[in-house]
Amino acid sequence: LIAISVGMGIGLIAQERGLREGTARAADKFDLIVAAPGSEITAMLAAVYLQPTALPLLDGETYSKIESHPLVDLVAPLAFGDSWEGVPVVGTTPSFVDHLSEGLRTGRVFETMTEAVAGANVPLAVGDTIEPVHGDGSDDFSEHGHVYAIVGKMNRTGSPWDNAILVSVESVWDVHALPVGHGPD
Repeated sequence: LIAISVGMGIGLIAQERGLREGTARAADKFDLIVAAPGSEITAMLAAVYLQPTALPLLDGETYSKIESHPLVDLVAPLAFGDSWEGVPVVGTTPSFVDHLSEGLRTGRVFETMTEAVAGANVPLAVGDTIEPVHGDGSDDFSEHGHVYAIVGKMNRTGSPWDNAILVSVESVWDVHALPVGHGPD
């Protein structure tokens, strides 16, 4: 009984340490998260751990102030709301993909609103196409008819982002009938 108790204690300590290290590793790429007013914990869980949530958008003026600040190296919007076979589809910028993955395993970063990069654990290859759905796909009317071509595959990050598909933030805005922030040309 003593041996079993000691073994269980060691096992629990190892699991706790692994959980703590994994959680810290997932947050390594996020020095600061800025979000519209609301729950700070919800914003952190969404941005770092890709937990589904409805977050209000940060206004363009605030985003521009942050992006143009001389002490800021990288600013990347994150737009959530779609998925493909349970995999979150996240809108962002090519520079954020490079920041997360430190280069790509294969292919290249998206350049248009119809291209995507798959995380290391996503069962897709360069050349595959996907048609995401709104939310987690459980609604009957969740399809929106937007197709993405996979043009790149991320390196393993050891974070929840290994299980995501990244697309241009403008394509997420466009799919949801939001302005894309660019002129028609």
